[in-house]
Amino acid sequence: MVEADIGVLPALDQDKLFGIVTDRHLAVRGVAEGWHGGSPVLQVMTADVRTCYSDEEVDRELETMADQEVRRMPVCAEDGLVVGPLSIGDAARFGPDKEEVAETLAEICEPRGPYCQSVAA
Repeated sequence: MVEADIGVLPALDQDKLFGIVTDRHLAVRGVAEGWHGGSPVLQVMTADVRTCYSDEEVDRELETMADQEVRRMPVCAEDGLVVGPLSIGDAARFGPDKEEVAETLAEICEPRGPYCQSVAA
């Protein structure tokens, strides 16, 4: 992740997605819990991952990101193979509706939901 300057990696088995690990997972679920670099990815990753497909509309995926409170989603081809990530930053840079991106980010940042790591939630 450091070498490639990225914050997310798909967890693959036989080229099929079975989870996702982010820099935040490593910090909050890994380092903060005392795990070391030799720990299995399974211990820190999220297994229930929403994906999108390369032919879907960006605004639909922004809704999913807001609902799931995630900043990144794996993009899959029709055969289910991961072809890359879609990030909220990508939508801000390349998407047509900057206001919708800002609203999505505001919803993502609300401390709520199953992935919330805030004490206030």
